[in-house]
Amino acid sequence: MRLSLFGILLFFSFHWVFAQASPSIRVSVLDEQFLPLPGVNVYAGEDFGGTTDMDGKIDLPSDKLHRVFEFSFLGYESLSLSLFDIRRRGAKIKMLPAQQIIQEVIVVGRTDARKEEIPYQVEKISSEEIAFLNPQTTAHAMESSGQVFIQRSQAGGGSPVLRGFEANKVLLVVDGVRMNNAIYRSGHLQNAITIDNSALDKMEIIFGPGSLMYGSDALGGVIHFRTRRPSILTKDDLSYQRTKAAGYLRFATANQEKTAHIDFDYARHKFGMFTSLSFSNFGNLRTGSIRHEDYPDFGKHFFYVNRINESDQVVKNFDPNIIPHSGYQQLDVINKLRFQLTEKLEFGINFQISNSSNISRNDKLAITKGVPDRLKYSEWYYGPQLRVLTALHTKWVGKNLFFNKAKGIVSYQKINEDRLTRKFAKAQRSFQFEDVHVYAMTLDFEKWLNQRSSFKLLYGAELNVNNVFSQAGKLNIATNFVTHNKLTRYPSGGSEMISKGGYGILQLQSRDSIISINSGIRYSTIDLAAKYKRDDFFPWPRDFYDGLSNRNSALTWGIGATINAKNGFQLRSLLSTAFRAPNLDDFAKIREKNGFITAPNPNIKPEHSRQVEFTIGQFFRKRAYYKGNKKGFAANIYLTAFQTNLTDAIVVDTFLAPDGSDFICDDEECYRVTASINADSARIQGLSLNGIFYLGSKWKLDGSWSITEGVILKDGNKSPLAHIPPPYGKIGLSYKTKRLKLSGNIRFNGFKPKSDFGPGTADNAKNTYAEGAFAWHTYNIHSSINLGKNYSLQFAIENIADLHYRPFASNISAPGRNFMISLRKGFEKARK
Repeated sequence: MRLSLFGILLFFSFHWVFAQASPSIRVSVLDEQFLPLPGVNVYAGEDFGGTTDMDGKIDLPSDKLHRVFEFSFLGYESLSLSLFDIRRRGAKIKMLPAQQIIQEVIVVGRTDARKEEIPYQVEKISSEEIAFLNPQTTAHAMESSGQVFIQRSQAGGGSPVLRGFEANKVLLVVDGVRMNNAIYRSGHLQNAITIDNSALDKMEIIFGPGSLMYGSDALGGVIHFRTRRPSILTKDDLSYQRTKAAGYLRFATANQEKTAHIDFDYARHKFGMFTSLSFSNFGNLRTGSIRHEDYPDFGKHFFYVNRINESDQVVKNFDPNIIPHSGYQQLDVINKLRFQLTEKLEFGINFQISNSSNISRNDKLAITKGVPDRLKYSEWYYGPQLRVLTALHTKWVGKNLFFNKAKGIVSYQKINEDRLTRKFAKAQRSFQFEDVHVYAMTLDFEKWLNQRSSFKLLYGAELNVNNVFSQAGKLNIATNFVTHNKLTRYPSGGSEMISKGGYGILQLQSRDSIISINSGIRYSTIDLAAKYKRDDFFPWPRDFYDGLSNRNSALTWGIGATINAKNGFQLRSLLSTAFRAPNLDDFAKIREKNGFITAPNPNIKPEHSRQVEFTIGQFFRKRAYYKGNKKGFAANIYLTAFQTNLTDAIVVDTFLAPDGSDFICDDEECYRVTASINADSARIQGLSLNGIFYLGSKWKLDGSWSITEGVILKDGNKSPLAHIPPPYGKIGLSYKTKRLKLSGNIRFNGFKPKSDFGPGTADNAKNTYAEGAFAWHTYNIHSSINLGKNYSLQFAIENIADLHYRPFASNISAPGRNFMISLRKGFEKARK
């Protein structure tokens, strides 16, 4: 009886929560190109208020036929329509641009907020721009946009830098799932290339602290990779199914790249599937031949090691501009399913796999023993970089007591990260194998606190569990005998990191959408645990075998305001805090480098930052400017200034071994002990300028420029902070018609003297010129020609002058003159 009563109460509770809304009609709001228009404000006096969702849809009450609804959206003409008129239009409302420059509708971040509503600086790289630039990797796409500085440690890599933060201080997210895991390190990370740029719908670059929404790691910002979403057909297409397919073949001369890509988008009523496959084969990289006159041999590779007849032999490089052993291969597969179960409930399944071949560290292979033909290593490479993602997405849109919109993601990721080295003429190959398993869940809710949805509560929670397994040893390549007398990179008995967090944000927007205010808080806890095996050859203290642990928590907050005046003036201001909790790489990594070795530090704490930023912008126009007008002038220009104060910064410094000694010794040599500690405070400040100028409907001039400065503050003194790039940017001019698009651009970097390089090895001072990182600029041309019948031909030349340059902090020189050609083909078919 008690069970039956409980069931009845549960039934009526759910019925009351999810079925309170009165009878309604679902309305689609479209733009001038008949594409969904999210974020449109819809209200009827004080009786009703709401905003269209990501698909441009909204449910309107249908109890009164003559009730009048107001549709308003910044940059578009407002509409006043009765329910009778809406029904007569088939519940499809088309909004037309206002007689001013159109601001593109962009939804960004974890909660799909409109760009105009949030106080952060946000830049978007669209799929159209990516396809036109023809980048070889996702890191190349970010670099080519001019918005992000990229560091490279090898040809198969690319580490983004945002506002002077890099690696584990920049959060990478793919389709709402965190990529940062327990072993993301502080130096340079090359994981961005495991995202297939050919399958992206867009990249969102959110500058500045993102801890309020995303938790740890987002000190410099968030890069959100959104892969393409499967399409579904509407009610009007019940009897149809549609298939879209596209693909391309590309060849590039700088590294003999050969890439093939194909994707499919299958849609029918309430179901869609998107599948993407890409394969790339990159050969050895050829750098530029025009070098600085004072350094004619910098970056040249005169010798390399080949294994011939079971023997290591030094071979002379016939072209020193070609970097030996820099080639690699990569395969990317994505499959996404979308199920529209009801008008309010949607499910999605997301499967991704990225796998590469071995990727060599060419700077390590170029290390010599005093003379050019005596090389230290025969092998130094990363094993296949594997990333597997499986995620279940769900979204519910419907008014009830607790939310108007809810989103949830449950995901699993597996990441392999391996390192293998072998010294010249030695039979022992050292290896370190790391396997990371990440289980995660995120929940996000949006609740309207008034009828017009101008006052919202955003809240949510997340849970991440990271399990790390580490192996190390040596393999005799002659006998295949394996020994394990080598320190593992992470604790040999296994490691775990568990992070939990919850947030709440209030959003207030004026009725005319001119002023938006955001404020919120977040609380997070992070637990670390590690164990060591008793058969490790190094004698750890007893508590290491029992298990080390570390718990940290952080409370972060943010408040910001945005003004979007109707005359085109924009002002954004933001004051916020962020944190990065130590992960297992900080807490318990054991790494040998340049005669030093890092040891565990169980007492390490989070690093915190506080940032203030301001953006001022203006939209200009001369004559009415909108799509299709062949005359007139329009511009969008904005300047952002920021300052970040970092406290308890995690740095590597001298430390004591667990037994109290200064050194740790293995079977070959002894190493000075270091560890990650909370030592420094720092200040980072900078400016960025972005502008787009439309000259009629065919010409566009755009550009970006960024400058960042950073100093360590210690004992009243200032010293340079690592990871701070020199000034950088891009300026380009493009011409576009229905059949042709042509663009020329200049990418540039300023000079950074070696006296401004940071301490330690992060800025790789030894791999640059004696004076520092020289300034450089490259000339680039891209073109695309529509050949008809869904064919297009693309041709590009990058680094036209064949300049030899090495970006700041990189260990490998940039590509030389690079000719690229690709052929694209599209296909679409609809049938009953």
